[in-house]
Amino acid sequence: MEKVIKDPRRSFGASAQMHSVWKFRCLNEGKMLWQEEKHNLITAEGLTQMLQGAFHGVTQITPWYVVAYQNNYSPSTADTYAVPGFTEFNNYAEATRPEYVEQVLSYNELSNDDVPASFTVTGNLTIYGGALLGGGSSPAVKRDISGGGKMYASIKLAVPRIVSPGNVLQIVIYLSLSGA
Repeated sequence: MEKVIKDPRRSFGASAQMHSVWKFRCLNEGKMLWQEEKHNLITAEGLTQMLQGAFHGVTQITPWYVVAYQNNYSPSTADTYAVPGFTEFNNYAEATRPEYVEQVLSYNELSNDDVPASFTVTGNLTIYGGALLGGGSSPAVKRDISGGGKMYASIKLAVPRIVSPGNVLQIVIYLSLSGA
């Protein structure tokens, strides 16, 4: 009798899921103008970085940066740092992209809720979504798409949101990993 050996890549007994929830808030002089909470899309580039950074010796990216975008674009898993598909919002007073300053909430959860990514708006614009980027030669530079960085995730808001000079746009990102 011939023994059949199953391909272990096709019969995982356990799995893991990465989740993230994004909270966008727009403030004017401390008063909430609008807020939206939504789950995001993780790019193939982001998944590859996670897997290879954890198990294949690829250098861990630190820090990560948060961006907002200003065109009506629907994110795709094929989006990359070099070809994001969206036009990054850069009409804000801060000199660089805001850093994702995470803290550990539990054994499987991170968030930047204590230090939200903040953008002090300097022009009238419509915001459509955001992304989490890192690595490369100049990841803190507004609109940089060169230098080999990675796009971990991107998100499109349910409806376009208007921001005006003096508003503060805040983005909070909760990341979690769960096993099944």
